[in-house]
Amino acid sequence: PKEVLITTMATHQRYFPVAREDGSLLPMFVGVRNGGDQHLENVIAGNEKVIRARLADARFFFDEDLQIPLEGYVPRLEGMVYQEGLGTMREKTKRLEQLAKAVAEQLGLERQEQTLLLRSAALCKADLVTHLVYEFPELQGIMGREYALRSGEDPAVAQAIHEHYLPTGSGGELPQSRIGALLALCDKVDAIVGNFSIGIQPTGSQDPYGLRRQALGILRILHQLEEQDTVITLGQLLEAGFHVYQSQLQLQDTQSIKNNIYDFIGTRLKILLSEQGYAAEVIDAVLARGFDRPRDTWLRTHVLDSLWRNNQLEDLLTIHRRCSNLAEKADAGQSVNPDQFVTEWEINCYEQLHHLQPKANEALQAGDYPAYFQTLAQLRQSVDQLLDRVMIMDENQEIRRNRLALLREIRDWVCGAADLGRLPG
Repeated sequence: PKEVLITTMATHQRYFPVAREDGSLLPMFVGVRNGGDQHLENVIAGNEKVIRARLADARFFFDEDLQIPLEGYVPRLEGMVYQEGLGTMREKTKRLEQLAKAVAEQLGLERQEQTLLLRSAALCKADLVTHLVYEFPELQGIMGREYALRSGEDPAVAQAIHEHYLPTGSGGELPQSRIGALLALCDKVDAIVGNFSIGIQPTGSQDPYGLRRQALGILRILHQLEEQDTVITLGQLLEAGFHVYQSQLQLQDTQSIKNNIYDFIGTRLKILLSEQGYAAEVIDAVLARGFDRPRDTWLRTHVLDSLWRNNQLEDLLTIHRRCSNLAEKADAGQSVNPDQFVTEWEINCYEQLHHLQPKANEALQAGDYPAYFQTLAQLRQSVDQLLDRVMIMDENQEIRRNRLALLREIRDWVCGAADLGRLPG
């Protein structure tokens, strides 16, 4: 395979491979040496002799690996430690199969696609114990794809085996197939949940297991899948990950571990959004309302940031500001009783609120955030009239509690997509 030739030249000999415009390799290479052009023929001949030997070794490893099908390497994963405290690579493979099954059920995948996903999970680590990947670890996944194809596996399985390592960097290529994307999510969730469960998490500049990269990969893949109308939430993935690890590690206090993971991934998302130029205050306001669906979170951030920078949030911020202080005094669990309203301003505000809520909720569910925020702002006049003309802290305790409950309902409603209290101005 092309990747084997390139890796052999580049890694072992520091040669530059030469390709045609279409990307196919030419039978030549470029080398660099110190000195002038004296005895250049000998230098060329020496380098050609060495690369022939290197390529012969690679061909030998490749042919040896093909002596058995890819599936035959799976039992050998039992002898490869994945990570201290998290078992062998065979145990990781079994966890990936369980995770893949949970994801497939969550999404309601058709039987054929579910079968392909589970098969990909079963084989995705098998190439780690082959000769070529032992010699060139950077070929993991790539050789898995090649050996899967030569073993007669479905091309979709072969592609997913390669793609489940993607992205390999913060801005790297994402999986192009849905099976590959889902398997990549399972692999990354297993790594993060497993490490956090045994007390390993990045500190400062230390991140030996690449968990920050894994978290960014999860966010980017979830965003891409959501764009393609495949919606699985971060919460669902983490729950599946903990369920798989529960029996192996006998986890007790899973909630604190989950909180740490959410904070960790939330920090990565905050950095990602900051790099795109969104205001820190806007990002904080949006993330405060959750980020289970990264693309939805990005949409909320994008729209709110635009409105805020263009001074189009005055009505919403005024509603929130005027309701918030008194809303804090509302009794916990107190609901609004319209029968206890005694002024037209209370009635008007309540009716306007419940007239706008269905339209706003519909926009919220559809992800139409410009329409959502525009609908919320229409309550401004009713709120101003209520607070300008009605004594909220009435002497009658029942009336007072009911009015406070109304203000709390308004405040909570306008903060459905973002915590407006975190925005200045």
